Amino acid sequence: MEKLEAYRKAVAELGNVSAEELSRYIEEKYGVQIAPNFMPLYRASLQEWEKVNRQRQEAKVAITATANG
Repeated sequence: MEKLEAYRKAVAELGNVSAEELSRYIEEKYGVQIAPNFMPLYRASLQEWEKVNRQRQEAKVAITATANG
């Protein structure tokens, strides 16, 4: 499992917890090590990934609406 995916799932499961708790949980549940000091980087990466996904979905809707006219 990729680190970002493990981070995403852990945040969805635990919500707003400390970086240390999140790091420990990810390692125990998914066997992926992410140091607590890297959590802000993963949070920013996840936010960017979600933003890009949202923009893709909006573009798809716009293209479909334009094509259907």
